Amino acid sequence: MEIWKDIPGMEGVYQVSNCGRIKALERNIRLKNNRILPIKEHFVKGSKDTKGYLQLDANIDGKRIIKFIHRLVAESFLENPKNLEQVNHKDGNKLNNCADNLEWCTCIENIHHAWKNGLNKPLRGEKQGNHKLTEEQVIYIKTHYKKLDKKFGARALAKKFNVTTSPILLIVKGKSWKHITV
Repeated sequence: MEIWKDIPGMEGVYQVSNCGRIKALERNIRLKNNRILPIKEHFVKGSKDTKGYLQLDANIDGKRIIKFIHRLVAESFLENPKNLEQVNHKDGNKLNNCADNLEWCTCIENIHHAWKNGLNKPLRGEKQGNHKLTEEQVIYIKTHYKKLDKKFGARALAKKFNVTTSPILLIVKGKSWKHITV
């Protein structure tokens, strides 16, 4: 059974349900030119943020307010006696904002849950922040390397790509950039 509650700070304007839905309530809005604009009750889809979470983007009394829908559901329907700071999606689906899929947790618990369930994946190659080579360069190294060769040995390739010999040797020994196969 779907239960609706007013969103704190947005009473009489928006409500949230235990099923993770948001609705805008029927009301009248006074425009700048003093005209009255009637708003009918309707559901609000929300928009995804850059990490894939749904958020409510609202305008209350001329102020823009952005709230994550999963937090609104948790704050309205889940007790938080330990005053935990984060809300976890038990099934890992950021779009499933039903109250029975959410739980309060610590930051560390949330991170452990994400790794345990394969939601976080290690960054590799160019996605890793401190990479010195591109995938194209790694393919070149893997296809052209010849041990102790003046043109295609570790020293020559290191000089060509402006790195030390260490990353070249790690690549050719299969210790780094393992996800690139040639």
